[in-house]
Amino acid sequence: MAIPHLTFDLLFQLRNIKNIYENNISKKATRGIDKIGIKTFNRNKNHHLKLIYNKCKNGTYKFSPYVQKLQVKGKNKTREISVPTIRDRIVLSLLKDFLHEIYPECINRRLPNNYIREIKEFFESNESKHFCYLKIDIKSFYDNIDHEILFKMLKERIKSNRILDLLRRSIKTPTVPINYKKHDKTEYKRRFGIAQGLSISNILANIYLKDIDDKLMNHGLRYFRYVDDILIFLEDIKSSEFISAILIEELNKYKLEINDKKTECNLTDCSFDYLGYKVSLPKISIKDANVERFITSLAAKFSSYIHNSESQLKKYTWLTKDIRKQVFIEDQCCPVN
Repeated sequence: MAIPHLTFDLLFQLRNIKNIYENNISKKATRGIDKIGIKTFNRNKNHHLKLIYNKCKNGTYKFSPYVQKLQVKGKNKTREISVPTIRDRIVLSLLKDFLHEIYPECINRRLPNNYIREIKEFFESNESKHFCYLKIDIKSFYDNIDHEILFKMLKERIKSNRILDLLRRSIKTPTVPINYKKHDKTEYKRRFGIAQGLSISNILANIYLKDIDDKLMNHGLRYFRYVDDILIFLEDIKSSEFISAILIEELNKYKLEINDKKTECNLTDCSFDYLGYKVSLPKISIKDANVERFITSLAAKFSSYIHNSESQLKKYTWLTKDIRKQVFIEDQCCPVN
């Protein structure tokens, strides 16, 4: 197992900080609260990178407030995404790599379609059996993660106060509207929850639920969890009450609760939705509404790309057509960093 303080010092070397910026950050034009873009950042790049190195090394690095960006999830539904400054994105990316080294068992790179494939394979290997499903949603998962509980977990492996303090600042940093006033900063103070959109959000969420995952794996026929969406296959509907009770009890320990409105249990003969797919075993397909939404969204992105191309190339003289094309493609493949 990786030694935390040695791993941290290795990752936060100036050479690696430069590599993270060049390979992961420099090609994305997102701006944070300081409104500094890549072109402006590059004018004093060495100064910024050395400052990151020195302040992370001596334990004095502080994050700027994250900018609030609302992402449409569906009709009348939005999700708050937090956008860091370029400098903070570099540090958060390094922290993500650090957490991946220290908690390799909590890394989950599987996409929704991977889960759907596993569900289909599970059903095909048990097609002669008659069983049921239990579908549960964790209510406002990211927003309700308790900081005290999370850091109690982190301290079991990470003993360095310098590292823990940096992690604590990264999740305590508030998310604010772009036009907020500094004297209103306390109004946005983050007392609990983890901001969505940060590169460390997913790994911290998985660390938080690791013990629950381990316990639920031993119940039912098969257990799946993608972020806050839980799906358990059971031998019969009667056992669903027992499993639900266990899950509720475990979630309560972590100050989380289930969303009763989204809890669903039935025989697998009935169709159900999971991760944007319609599951009618043995057939699984993408929900019609999601297909339509995707096509509309994709058309809008290409329209915006074509419409704004000329003006952006004039405004950002360093931005060539090839770079702009590459940024556009990367943003569609990985829209949240």
